[in-house]
Amino acid sequence: MYQYGIILSFLSVILKGISRSQHLARIKAATILMQGLLFLRQGSLSGMGRGVAILYEDKTFRGELKRAYRLVKNPEVDCWQTARAFLAYMSRELREVLIVVDWTQVGYFKVLEACLVVEGRGIPFYGIFVHEEELGGRQTTIELTMWYALIAMREEGQTFRVAVDRGFAKFDWVGESLLYPFMHLVVRLKRSMILTWGTISGQLQEWPLYRGEVVEIEKAYLGKEAEVVTAVCRANLSQKNEDIYLACSREDLEIALQIYKKRPAVEMV
Repeated sequence: MYQYGIILSFLSVILKGISRSQHLARIKAATILMQGLLFLRQGSLSGMGRGVAILYEDKTFRGELKRAYRLVKNPEVDCWQTARAFLAYMSRELREVLIVVDWTQVGYFKVLEACLVVEGRGIPFYGIFVHEEELGGRQTTIELTMWYALIAMREEGQTFRVAVDRGFAKFDWVGESLLYPFMHLVVRLKRSMILTWGTISGQLQEWPLYRGEVVEIEKAYLGKEAEVVTAVCRANLSQKNEDIYLACSREDLEIALQIYKKRPAVEMV
């Protein structure tokens, strides 16, 4: 039921201006394989090839499998440039861009994936794959690689607000980046983390926040190393039990809420 006829023009618009990826043969190959992907909903070379072979009587599974392999292995296909073009297309009307970055297990691989958040939904646009046995000692480097890749993908006039897990790239700050003021960091925290506000100290999950209550904190300390953050606390937003804790600057509060507005519950700290 997909409108397969618009895929070619859609990809052409996204990849406009990317000389290496603009080659018509590669765009046509991607167009055909996307039809196979949408038809069988199997994100693999064999799945895409089999889907195309089912859709078109004049195409064979063997031939389409070879096509998919050649496309993926083509050295002229620049994944970063393609991701940048895709993000630029999706965020072309956005000045405030919300991005969530997280690690995901995919088979034997760990994937650091960046998703654009639109109306509470995350749309993946760029990922870095590492075999899980090779991740040791490289995690910080890979996370920094993602951070600078996002900086390079930004369009003029855009502000990126990026939500990550605590410890990401060993960053010890939240809010606006000193070196890159257009990059704002929102950090997810564990509920067991200690928050100290003045003489009051305790785990985040033990703080007495009533549903719907808003408490502003000028300065708070997180964790054993007593990192200082400017923070805003907000009670969870739904009746479900799962809470999410975030650290952000005050100016990022409403934007950060939008990132998680469709989650079961949110607590801003």
